[in-house]
Amino acid sequence: MPEILAKYIGEDFVVVLDPPRVGLQPSVAKALRREPRVRRVVLVSCNPRGKFHRADFVVKGGGLRNTARILCKPGGATLPFELRRAGQIDMFAHTAHIECVLCFDRVDVPFAKPAPPPLGVGDPFSDLASGGET
Repeated sequence: MPEILAKYIGEDFVVVLDPPRVGLQPSVAKALRREPRVRRVVLVSCNPRGKFHRADFVVKGGGLRNTARILCKPGGATLPFELRRAGQIDMFAHTAHIECVLCFDRVDVPFAKPAPPPLGVGDPFSDLASGGET
């Protein structure tokens, strides 16, 4: 990752990850944690509970819980992330499948409250903005 980001000198990054169902390699989460210019990680998962249904289906240590643990663990050379928002999006109506979206910010980054969506467009996180559960 440092080689990829090296050409963008002085810029901060928002990383959007949509790993395959087998999960995110722990080495990717560790690399994101080590890179101080990564200020926000948005993680999308189509299989938030897959680890618990089929142990052979998930990359060892690649489940959402372990990824969050790596990103948010205190200590280390860079500041940890904090889970700021979480939500689910039903992209596949009439099925049991959902997309789980998690937003992690570096603990020292005071991101502004997002602008409201355009008229007629729903915000899947609207319940979280008013203090709902994450």
